[in-house]
Amino acid sequence: MPGNGIITPSFRRDWRRLLLFALAAYAAAFYVRYLDLPKWDNDLLRVNGEYILATHDAYCWVAGAKGVGTGCGTPLAKLAAFVSETTGLSLGLVAFWAPAVVASLAAVALVLWAWTLGGLEAGLCAGMVGALAPGFFFRTRLGYYDTDIVTLLFPLVQSWVLAHWLSPWLYSPVAFFRRRKSPDPDSSRMPGLEWAFLAGLVVRYGGAGWHTNLPDFNAVVFCAAIFLALALGRGQVRPRLLWGLGVYALAAFFGLLGLAAALGVTVFSRLAPRMFGKAAGKLIPALVLIALVFFSTGPVYKVYTKALDQFRMYSKSVTEVVRGRDALKTPANTTDAPVQKPVYPGITQSVVEAQNLPLTEILDKLYVKVWVAVAGLAGFLVVIVFRPAALFLLPLAALSFTGVKLGARMSMFGGPAVALGLSLPLCWLTLWLIGKRPWRRLAVTVLQALLGFALLWPLLDVYRPLGPTPILYKVHCQALQELEKISPPNSQVWTWWDWGYATMYYSGRMSFADGARHSGEYLYPLGLALTTPNPLQANQLLKYGALQNNQPWTIWDKRPAKEVQSFLHLLGQQRLQLQDIPRQYLVVTWENIRLAYWITYYGSWDITAGQGVHGQCLPLTDPFSVDHAKGILYLKGDKEPIPLASMDTLIQGGRNHEDFPGPGGRLVVSKVADQAFLMDELCYQSMMVRLLIAPPEDPQLKGLFRIVFEGYPLVRIYEAL
Repeated sequence: MPGNGIITPSFRRDWRRLLLFALAAYAAAFYVRYLDLPKWDNDLLRVNGEYILATHDAYCWVAGAKGVGTGCGTPLAKLAAFVSETTGLSLGLVAFWAPAVVASLAAVALVLWAWTLGGLEAGLCAGMVGALAPGFFFRTRLGYYDTDIVTLLFPLVQSWVLAHWLSPWLYSPVAFFRRRKSPDPDSSRMPGLEWAFLAGLVVRYGGAGWHTNLPDFNAVVFCAAIFLALALGRGQVRPRLLWGLGVYALAAFFGLLGLAAALGVTVFSRLAPRMFGKAAGKLIPALVLIALVFFSTGPVYKVYTKALDQFRMYSKSVTEVVRGRDALKTPANTTDAPVQKPVYPGITQSVVEAQNLPLTEILDKLYVKVWVAVAGLAGFLVVIVFRPAALFLLPLAALSFTGVKLGARMSMFGGPAVALGLSLPLCWLTLWLIGKRPWRRLAVTVLQALLGFALLWPLLDVYRPLGPTPILYKVHCQALQELEKISPPNSQVWTWWDWGYATMYYSGRMSFADGARHSGEYLYPLGLALTTPNPLQANQLLKYGALQNNQPWTIWDKRPAKEVQSFLHLLGQQRLQLQDIPRQYLVVTWENIRLAYWITYYGSWDITAGQGVHGQCLPLTDPFSVDHAKGILYLKGDKEPIPLASMDTLIQGGRNHEDFPGPGGRLVVSKVADQAFLMDELCYQSMMVRLLIAPPEDPQLKGLFRIVFEGYPLVRIYEAL
């Protein structure tokens, strides 16, 4: 497309500048993340020389690297173990630094994309801005060792390999109606199948093992590639592109035999013209077609069943009703009556990152200034018009807007589209205005560098004030490390699921629930154990869960909901013979109180009515005062005074408890954590609060719970006796 400012990439011509821009963009993306390091210079943020990690899921992979929990054998666990063994760094340090090292590679991928799309210099700006877009940056800071470090990088790289092979052989929609005037390329310039095979290979080994949705993205890209080849493929090249996409599909989606077939066809495509002459043009597509038909049954069936399972899951009724005896063992005269099974709570909206976002906030996570984000998206549509292979990135941009229903995590995918939309059109326009002057490359490079720094500065204004985000207190980590020394290897820990992975990493013991096991079936018994005011019920619920292989709902689901409710009530009234089970430990922490709104919701859940109650536990962030004579809480400003029923002041090694006449709220003030919460009775009487602040010699706990780690008033670990 001469005259439009777009330059066809050439590795032989561009490799030096390509390397320079990739290194520069990577360095900028890494350095901005590195700026967080001084904020972690605090002994309270380190345990045994390791920084406390900044996201819950990070501990899944490092625990898996130690051979504990659901992360065992996963690519991220293997990566952490490999780097740790190779460098001598501890697993915690590997996980702390890995986000900055790996996520910054997205900048390199964007430089490659800009090069392929005909604006290498634009990669300097696009790489910096796209790899530091707020939605992506917030999830890839130091300590954020999770799949997010690759779930943007891998799609960028995988789709780029295919785009780089396909792009030179596509008409731009602008020139679509003039394509008949362009001579078809001769056979010596036909696209080879090697690059298509490589694209499939990259997809295969960066797929579901890393994240279950990566194959879905690549399936969408494959369909888009077929569309582009058919609609915009150049003349005689179109069939060759379709053969290549067949090779790509075989290598990417069809098991080891499909990979072998793709390799065989690729090698044959080089040898066939010499061996069979013109007949090779018919043999190659025939081989591709035969291989696709032969291997397609399995993958097609898997896609069908996966889609069907998803449909069933989302269309499933909240309350299930069954008829007949089935496995319920109900009396014969009730077989004709509907029997309601237990109804468990949902989880989605209690997870912060899954909560709905308004559209303006999504745009704000693409870039800190909404109008710039909108301009970038508009510019990206221009890029697609002139370089249709950019269509492969459109699904990523669209994913960002699913955040209105699926939460903040989705916003991390739109940054590359915005960055390319801001930099590429300006690059093309500048090249077109300057023409073929010898200094045009330097001028465009300087302009793109200035644009990159201009766009980077507002981001730094937002990122500089951000503090470190350790997910648990140092004493919590130390408590779990001590638990490893005093507990048998087969024992189990009951802690709120947010800290399940960290518990497995530091204690080496399995947690009842974690980030992979936090459906309503898990959270109902876990929430009940932490919410109930009855120590006997909490004790026996832990033991009963262990007796049922930590899946008590497998028994409950075979009973009517009212019968299960009655049984759970019985656990708090009568001591049962629950023996011959591994030791069970219950962790209560000050961090739980911040989540009491949701913990009490799951713990108060009614499995017959399908309803729960949110306990009220309000943090007091503004200055306040208490009239100890009258039991009145006074808040800053003109807010109404609040009557108190009691006040607990927690200090290191002691507790001052005051009761006031009359009903009111329960005020709990921690001088150690420098926080205060105003609670209702549901929260205050719950096990998660009582076990944390009660005197160790509390007679109601005698014979039921024994403190095995005393970290008052931040954390305690109890053994269920």
